[in-house]
Amino acid sequence: MRRSLRHPRAVADDAAADHPLVSSLKALRRLVFSPAAVLRPFLYAVRSEDAGAAVTSASLAALHEVMALMGPSLTSAALREWACRQLPAGAEAAAEEAVLMRMLQSLLACLRAPAATALGNQHVFNAVNTCIRVVHQAGAKSELLQLFSRHAMHELIRCVFARNRRGGEDTLLVPCYKLQIGILNVECT
Repeated sequence: MRRSLRHPRAVADDAAADHPLVSSLKALRRLVFSPAAVLRPFLYAVRSEDAGAAVTSASLAALHEVMALMGPSLTSAALREWACRQLPAGAEAAAEEAVLMRMLQSLLACLRAPAATALGNQHVFNAVNTCIRVVHQAGAKSELLQLFSRHAMHELIRCVFARNRRGGEDTLLVPCYKLQIGILNVECT
């Protein structure tokens, strides 16, 4: 490709790149676009009991997109904050299925993110427990939600076993957890 003689290519000056104003603007940019700051309003909307099902579903979709787009730049603190959250209470019956589907998608995106290796066992356990509760709730819902929740549970278990395969001190098979979900009581020994 030929360069235009009217608009010569500007050469970057090292002195301008090291200017304190440029470095402070770069620091401000990192602060503004930090993943924890981006995720916080969506997490607040998901956790809020006053938010309706449509708002919760839209917030979960936005969380999923943020996790998919930011990928490697997500910090483990942002993922910990997301993995520790609980199921939203009281959704409208008409939109509850959409909320449950979005929740499963967001949990999978959380555990598939590259920064998920920094999550502790308790965070992964909370995510798996939330997924199991969603699958349990989906038993009385539509067939599509049942199929999707089963598929999401399979993918989540794959993520857990892939994490466990890496080994080290922080594997999931070392601690003993109890799952209590309605009539389902499972104890790991």
